[in-house]
Amino acid sequence: MKKTKKVSWDKLCTPKEEGGLGFHDLKALNLTLLAKQERRLQTNTSYLVYRVLKDKYFPDSDFLKAKLGSHPSYAWRSILATLNIVRKGCKWQVGNGASIDIWTDKWLNGSSTFKVLTRMNTLPDQSLVSLLIDLEIAGWHDQLMRQVFIPVNVQSILSIPLSVHMPQDRLVCAFTPKGNLIVHSAYKIVVVVFMETRMEGTLNGENHKSFWRRLWGLNLLNKMKSLA
Repeated sequence: MKKTKKVSWDKLCTPKEEGGLGFHDLKALNLTLLAKQERRLQTNTSYLVYRVLKDKYFPDSDFLKAKLGSHPSYAWRSILATLNIVRKGCKWQVGNGASIDIWTDKWLNGSSTFKVLTRMNTLPDQSLVSLLIDLEIAGWHDQLMRQVFIPVNVQSILSIPLSVHMPQDRLVCAFTPKGNLIVHSAYKIVVVVFMETRMEGTLNGENHKSFWRRLWGLNLLNKMKSLA
C-alpha cells in the first residue's frame, strides 16, 4: 500500500497562481482583522484608546512610524504585528501636502509603488509635498515640477486633484476605489507579505505565475489540476 504524500499547510495556502491550492490561511485572516482594527484607530484619532496608545508608544510621531517601545502590552504587540501590512496597503491622499515626504512616502497615482521614480533636480531630503502646491490658486507648481521630476511623474502628480479648502492629508487604502480598507483586499495584502517572506532568496518571477495561471485556466477537472 502506497503512503499518502503530505503537503505542508503553507503550500496549501499559497495562491493558485503561485503553485498552491489557495486555501485560506487562518493566521493571515487573523492579521487581516487586526489590520482592520489598526486602520480604524488611524482614522479615528479622537478615540480614547488611540489617545492612550499615542501618549505611551508614539507621542512624537504618527501611527505608521510607531515603535514597539519598552514593556509593550499584548494588545500593542498584536496591533504592531500588522504595521508592515498597513504600510504596504496604504498610500497618502494629498490634501495640503504638509504630512507627505516627496521622496519616501507613497502618494502618486498610476504607479505600482506609488512613489516618485527618480529625481531630475535636487530638492532637499525630507522635502514635503506642500512645496509643490501653490496655495493661492490651490493648484500644482507646474514649472517647478517639470524641473524636478521626470515627465511620467509630472503627469502622475498633475492627475491628483487638489481642494481649495486644503484639508489635512490622510492615509487611504491603495487597492480599493474608495480608499477604504476592506477584509478582502487586506487579506490579499497579507498573503503577498507572507509570500515575499517565504520566497525570499528564490526565483519566482512572472513566468512562474504565468504557468500556474494557464494551468488553472485549463478546461479540466479541478482534481486533475491539483495533481500538478
